[in-house]
Amino acid sequence: MNTNNITTGIVKILLQTLLFLNGISAVIGGLLLMAQPNGRLLHITVAMLRYSPFTSYFLPGMVLFVFNGVSSLLIFYLSIFSSPRYPLYAVAQGAFLILWIMVQVVYLQTFSPLHLVMGVMGLNMAAMGAWLRQATPTSPAS
Repeated sequence: MNTNNITTGIVKILLQTLLFLNGISAVIGGLLLMAQPNGRLLHITVAMLRYSPFTSYFLPGMVLFVFNGVSSLLIFYLSIFSSPRYPLYAVAQGAFLILWIMVQVVYLQTFSPLHLVMGVMGLNMAAMGAWLRQATPTSPAS
């Protein structure tokens, strides 16, 4: 096995790890927010939403569940079977995660270390997806 194949394999495993962790945490978080839209299950209050257009956590929970959770797990699944488009989807997922964090910071008017961690996770997802997209000859151009 040449060095490029080893590097590609390592990057793929790291990306899969990020996709899986993001997917599981977003599915769980989204379900908890939808189950108790007042935020009680996550020990947060609706008062935190005062600068946002939301009066409960149900809709943000649904977006978290579908667009961060289910989509990350779907891309993880596609990566296991080396679907040729999974690197492109990973770039999009990373970009969405970064956007999600930016919107949270604006609407909540607060910044926590978790925002930084998740933002860096999104940046790494996008970067690794882009790298794999150019490094994998079977990856389509669009």
